[in-house]
Amino acid sequence: MATAAQETSSPKQHWTPATSSPPAVSSADASSTTSSEGGGSSSSASEAVNPIQAKFYLLLPCLPIIPITGEGHLEVLSEALVLDNLLCARSESTYPVVETSPGVRAKNGEPNADAFAAVVYENQAVIAIADGCSWGVKPYRAARHAVLGVANYISLHDEPVKDVHEAGRMMLRAMCEANNQIFARAKDTWDAGTTTLLCACIVELQKENQWGVILCGVGDCKAIQWSEHHQKVVDITHGDRSLDLRDPGGRLGPYTSAGVPDLRNLSLHYVTAKEGDMIILATDGVYDNLDPASLGYDCKDVGLGDRQWKDVPREELAQAKATFLRKYVKGLLKGKEPSPETIVNVLIENAISVTEKVRAYMETTGKKQPANTKMYPGKMDHTTAIAFRIGHHGDLQACGKWYHQNGTTSQELSAVTATNDPVPINSLTGSPVPKRT
Repeated sequence: MATAAQETSSPKQHWTPATSSPPAVSSADASSTTSSEGGGSSSSASEAVNPIQAKFYLLLPCLPIIPITGEGHLEVLSEALVLDNLLCARSESTYPVVETSPGVRAKNGEPNADAFAAVVYENQAVIAIADGCSWGVKPYRAARHAVLGVANYISLHDEPVKDVHEAGRMMLRAMCEANNQIFARAKDTWDAGTTTLLCACIVELQKENQWGVILCGVGDCKAIQWSEHHQKVVDITHGDRSLDLRDPGGRLGPYTSAGVPDLRNLSLHYVTAKEGDMIILATDGVYDNLDPASLGYDCKDVGLGDRQWKDVPREELAQAKATFLRKYVKGLLKGKEPSPETIVNVLIENAISVTEKVRAYMETTGKKQPANTKMYPGKMDHTTAIAFRIGHHGDLQACGKWYHQNGTTSQELSAVTATNDPVPINSLTGSPVPKRT
């Protein structure tokens, strides 16, 4: 498989705390990092993140960043979002409508436990996506509180970000704040839900027409890069996921017996990009329907020989699936003009289309999904994607905003207590994001 660097003429790098040997960090740096996390979370949650955070980001390249210019704008929108040619996000559920009690039919898996957010300035942005683990109100709230934690931390972050090192450190702190918010909104540790989370920070580098993308994630959300110049798709986060589809590999919120997050696959990724490229974040409801196994293909169909999927070594399998994904997504975009709106709608509509047959089967028979993926391909799920086009965006009254699924302001979410009712959907609201210098 060609590397991302070969495909986009830009380096791609990836680190995890389990596989990396970061440079030594002084105890003073470690203690200052830990002490600044605060935010009202349980100490056990912070302790799980901070030792990694104190040194992990130093593995990123130390490239200087052009400071943020102008002011942003804060606004909350609904599930379907289109903003000119800059950003698009959409969230759907591909689950079937089934009989939940005698005479009552409803869609499985409600409420939708995916969420997204973004903070956009004239020459910098952070986008985030979360997938609450399992069904119900707890993961629903965990995902929303996680992306709100990221959005609020970034929009209120008043320290200048001078280089990629500091951007990576900021992203890890935003991840920590996301975890803080999950616990802060719960009655007690086990009242909180769990969620995966993936954030991308897009920064303008001092090198002409060069942009850096720093990604920080835990769990199995995916990041894809569309190279405008090369007209190619790059799977940035390939290999992050566990081979067991029931195991996302990690999650925020109370997971271990001590009530702390599962950080097994907490990772940083870095790629360079050019103006016009797009960064797409997606939950597994999107990319499981770009997976050859879910689509009913055999190993031999993707160059893995006469084997079973379960018998292919992890890295070989990850590379083969990443190659398939690139070709499949490029095929979906054939004949279309790539834009954030086009890419998001193509990915979501593909998930809906692929799962149509199995959804109809379950709705008409009341039976479970058959195991035969050749006859009933696809994986039904909450299905969410957000795409951002890299570049300079001058009119921030029109496009400098952050977005959160389903119309709930951060103030309203902060006031919500842990009840059995989903957070209400409200009308469009907005407010300015403080200028960062």
